[in-house]
Amino acid sequence: MLRLIEYSRYYGYKKVLDNIDFELHRNQIVCLLGPNGAGKTTFLEGILSHNRQGRTKFYYHSKEIQTLKDHYDFLKNVSYLGHEPGIFLDLTLIENLDYLLELYKPVKENLYTKEEILDLIYQIGLYERRNDLVRNYSRGMKQRAGLLRSIITKPELLLLDEPITGLDIQGKEFLVQFLESFKKNASCIIVTHDEEIFSSIADRYVYLFQGKIIADVCKEKYNQTSKRKIQELIQQYSFDR
Repeated sequence: MLRLIEYSRYYGYKKVLDNIDFELHRNQIVCLLGPNGAGKTTFLEGILSHNRQGRTKFYYHSKEIQTLKDHYDFLKNVSYLGHEPGIFLDLTLIENLDYLLELYKPVKENLYTKEEILDLIYQIGLYERRNDLVRNYSRGMKQRAGLLRSIITKPELLLLDEPITGLDIQGKEFLVQFLESFKKNASCIIVTHDEEIFSSIADRYVYLFQGKIIADVCKEKYNQTSKRKIQELIQQYSFDR
């Protein structure tokens, strides 16, 4: 579905991601792990950027993304939830979601119906506040609203950067249950420091350290032994550098 070859990114002269090769298959959920500063957020942001640095090659559904048109066609099928919820504070939740759907209607079919949207709002626990300004939401409620915003366009690829931050138990349960259904038709990369929450749905665990992928483990082999070996690798990389 998605493939990156010699994927590098720089901040000025500093190389943050170092010649990464990565492939994501359809119907997969990947947990992207690693310590602070490993390059996890940069990894997601680089996927969304048309600025391919160095010799990076980027393929989506086996087609190389080169031109701006290629990139815009790719972005129609992608959604991203970062550290901020990405919603308009001076609109209600309903107004936020309606606005986003209006933007996508000319370029995408089979979007959620109004009835389905109301059901999603109910499931995530915001139904009673759906007509309130988002500005008046708590931090956790804004995060749940941002989660709804990220899934409302039925993306093929969902990129989530620390999505459980600020979520209560109900929000976390909704996220896991939704992703379990979501992966039947799409794929997801989740940056997280708490992979246990996603243990029932994750297919792979990819570890970034100092801009490199040092481990890529399928769920069947992700256990205490593999976790210990990954920590040994991190210590070895730290010692070598």
